[in-house]
Amino acid sequence: MKTTKILIVEDNFINTKLYQAYLNNFQIEFITAENGLEGMNKVKNNPDTDLIIMNYMMPVMDGMEATRKIREFNKTVPVIMTSAAIVSSSDLMKKSEEVGCNDYLTVPFRLTQFLQKIEDHLGYQLTKK
Repeated sequence: MKTTKILIVEDNFINTKLYQAYLNNFQIEFITAENGLEGMNKVKNNPDTDLIIMNYMMPVMDGMEATRKIREFNKTVPVIMTSAAIVSSSDLMKKSEEVGCNDYLTVPFRLTQFLQKIEDHLGYQLTKK
């Protein structure tokens, strides 16, 4: 069975735990980071990361800057930007694409939408435990 490695870059501990709970029934190894700088370093130290869930607004380094820097050394790992910010969806989508994100989700979102985006960008269905 394939274990999928997902990096969650999120400064809100509750959101991190929520994402992990959503994905708890699947064969996933989680890596977490609390800001964009830490997330960027985790990608460098885990080049086999299959997907990144990146928060938009964080301390130290925001998700846009972190994604831009990740793209300097890893152009292939899918990045899904998340945001609860009061930014229009079209603005967030445009900004996310400009820095190299593959997709975006505004928070709150539906679980089915979350899982579908992850599987779409992985290119395979997640393996259940």
